[in-house]
Amino acid sequence: METAKTTSLVFIILLGAAMLTAAFRAFGGEELVKEYLNSLPGGFWSKFVIVMLVIFILGFFLDFIEIAVVVVPIVAPILLADPSANITAVWLGVMIGLNIQTSFLTPPFGFALFYLRGVASKAVKTIQMYKGVVPFITLQLIALAVVGSYPFLVNYLPNRLNFLSETSPPPKNPKLQLCIEKYMKNNMLNSNSLTNASLINLSKADFSSMPKKYKNIITNSISTIEGGFLNLNKAFEIDSIIQNQANDYLPLLKVVRNKEKNIKELKSLIKTNETMISRAEKNDKQKISLLNSEVEKLKNDIQIEKQGYPKNWADTYKNFQKLIKEENLNRIKYRRAMDNSYDEMSTLLNILLSRTEFYTFRDEFKKFSKILETNEPKTLSKEIKVFSKKISRLPDNSRITSKLSKVSRNLKKKKVNYEKVLKDFNKSFADYEKKYSDLKKIDDNAVNDLSVFLDSTKFTIGLRQQQKIPKDIALFLAGCRSDHRDLSLYF
Repeated sequence: METAKTTSLVFIILLGAAMLTAAFRAFGGEELVKEYLNSLPGGFWSKFVIVMLVIFILGFFLDFIEIAVVVVPIVAPILLADPSANITAVWLGVMIGLNIQTSFLTPPFGFALFYLRGVASKAVKTIQMYKGVVPFITLQLIALAVVGSYPFLVNYLPNRLNFLSETSPPPKNPKLQLCIEKYMKNNMLNSNSLTNASLINLSKADFSSMPKKYKNIITNSISTIEGGFLNLNKAFEIDSIIQNQANDYLPLLKVVRNKEKNIKELKSLIKTNETMISRAEKNDKQKISLLNSEVEKLKNDIQIEKQGYPKNWADTYKNFQKLIKEENLNRIKYRRAMDNSYDEMSTLLNILLSRTEFYTFRDEFKKFSKILETNEPKTLSKEIKVFSKKISRLPDNSRITSKLSKVSRNLKKKKVNYEKVLKDFNKSFADYEKKYSDLKKIDDNAVNDLSVFLDSTKFTIGLRQQQKIPKDIALFLAGCRSDHRDLSLYF
């Protein structure tokens, strides 16, 4: 019965909080809170301090559940949306939890003190309790400062568990690319790296036994990978320039964004006044005159805001955005170079490894060439179709299978043109024989060299082609993603 009462109490609180929050948002309360917090000077940290102070005071009078389901849903989205801080929800939750815990210990209204008073002996005075909690409050405040200054302490473990789990995000996840590229910079651009050594060995390998088409795939891929390395290096060089210029650029950006915000608000007021003018009675000249005066004043305020823009802002913004665009372009080029090169060489290796199975189709081709004009056409059409599907399962056989498909379709016709059927079949067989001859000439050592290269670069050059992040990279990502990164430069 007691459990039922407690459960009911919790759900009533949750239901009431949900209704209160919904009503608060419906009447524009969330927008008012947002506008107030965003109007504060000092950026994210001023908003954060105000929110934490409010939660601290509320902790004197409200339980954790009420704060969590009423206050947090209103303020959390505002704080999480700030690109200058780019905080995680986990870090914010821990900070709020520590703050509330500190509030519960703080005299004279702390919940924990009242609970202690209820179970403590009468010999223990309330003032003694107040003095006794001071060291613990101090420890809580130190913990708040440490966690606030070093988000890595909070974010690392959840990130580690996430990246090492069975449901970890794939390497192609857009949010991971910057950190992955940091890892690659440390492990690929180093002259002593395994990837670099593997690339050198591949370039020295003997592929003279391969057909020109296959040999070109390898040589072009090597060239593309080397170009990708240059793109990655260039991207980090530009990033370094951006970070150096950010200290001068960010203050100007904040001034401009505030002015743009003010201009937007002024334009909204102008629109409201113009709507009121259009709806006013024509004979109410005094009201119309006042509204027109207000509109003119607002337009003048807009001009004043525009005049307050930093000198040479247009050129400064253009040059900075050019750097950002160039950095992104080099990163995209790097990703495409790695993806395309590894994918093409992987496809080539699959072709080479499927040689043994490919050779077995020769006898079937010869069988069909003997019975093509003697067997029942429709039955033969089905057999050739099945044969074509067997070949299509192996890579790089589209030329062969497309002509076999024509043969199969022509054999289904009421009046079979055996001349055309034989012509298409012979073309398909000729393509097969050509590929058969080319594959027979390929040295096994060349295939082995390509296989070794792809295996050794599986989690570097070919990382984005994999389904799962390996452990060493996952641990690096856990650390890299644990610190908050300022994104305001890109807005």
